[in-house]
Amino acid sequence: MLVHHFLELSAHRIPEAIAVIDASGAATYAALEVSANRRSHFLLHHGVKRDDRVLLALDNSCEWIAWYFAILKAGAIAVPLPHGARSDRLEAALIDCTPAACVTDRMTAAAARDVLAASGTRVLIHGDGGGEPGSMPAGW
Repeated sequence: MLVHHFLELSAHRIPEAIAVIDASGAATYAALEVSANRRSHFLLHHGVKRDDRVLLALDNSCEWIAWYFAILKAGAIAVPLPHGARSDRLEAALIDCTPAACVTDRMTAAAARDVLAASGTRVLIHGDGGGEPGSMPAGW
């Protein structure tokens, strides 16, 4: 059984149980499942395909967990990077795994703009929606 199937099973069996807690609150299995599904469709809409690698450069939070499961549900491979990783570490990850996309926040994307642009990696901004392609609002 794949790890994201455990989330689906838990969302079905114990939907109102707390799945994850962070500094800003908590998420139930049902909410996490819905959020991961929505984000998975977002990834697929933006060209992520089965077996693609997707860098995940967000702070540790309920949002990070939702994105992690979304990447798996899309059939892709999650490549976690510490939030705020230095651009040399990001550049090494881009060279080593040649990701199809990078999910990050606007601040990290701006700080690593040159490295990301040179790699040709699709940057998907989490957090504010921004009204532009590749932006998705935060929240459940």
